[in-house]
Amino acid sequence: MEPLASETLGVRSMSVRIGSIVIDPSASLAPRRYGLPPHPVEWEALVDAVKRIVKALERAEVVVITHYHRDHYNPGWLYDNSILDGKTLLIKDYKKNINVSQKIRAYKFLKEIKDLNVKVEIADSREFELGDYKITFSPPLPHGKDEKLGYVLAVQINDILYSSDVQGGPLKEHDWLLERDAKVLLLDGPPLYLRGFEIGREKEFIHSFKGEVVVDHHSARSLDWRERLEVSKAYNDLLGVEEKLLEARRKELYQEKPVEDSWLKMKFREMRELYLPLK
Repeated sequence: MEPLASETLGVRSMSVRIGSIVIDPSASLAPRRYGLPPHPVEWEALVDAVKRIVKALERAEVVVITHYHRDHYNPGWLYDNSILDGKTLLIKDYKKNINVSQKIRAYKFLKEIKDLNVKVEIADSREFELGDYKITFSPPLPHGKDEKLGYVLAVQINDILYSSDVQGGPLKEHDWLLERDAKVLLLDGPPLYLRGFEIGREKEFIHSFKGEVVVDHHSARSLDWRERLEVSKAYNDLLGVEEKLLEARRKELYQEKPVEDSWLKMKFREMRELYLPLK
């Protein structure tokens, strides 16, 4: 198992490689945080993350897309989607249990890859046997507490569970994850950074899993996330590298490494064109 990108690695993502399978090969940055756009250091971290994802995709046989938020699938500007040629894609249903914005993104994505030699399978509630891997998908699960954000698929690959964006398991529907026989749970934690957010059953959910729990993604957008959730392991710990909470430290980054006023006036799209897409 190789974590590829996440908040503890400096970007918004939960991408991971499990053998020849890559889950949610994408990453992004918050367009605004504390009233500030991404710092150049964050863009550099995004480039590094995309390079890791592309390297993993080059060796992958199977790609999983759990839903169509930009930090979980490539909207077309991170890297060239032709890299998916010859692979099997196991994807969230783009017609059922999906909100309008994600449906539009899914159709654009599928249109972009339609001429590639790609085998596309709708994965909702299904099981697949691919070589040494048994892959089991959940039914569509709510994206946290708010159904307006749509639905996601959790996935189990052999003994490893990947939650996608259940946001810490606030609803009974998310207990699908706790009912699985697995040794490791890769869990996106609750969005502690959102104004007015209060921890409910999420903390109990995290500590109810019988195996090893690795928490990252939404929770790691707050500096004190480990203390609040009482967790000790994230993607950076699996890799043995220092935690890099760049989004949570955005104000500090601007103080430590000031930028020219012209940078602050640039649009997110203009910033991204300086760094991406990677060819």
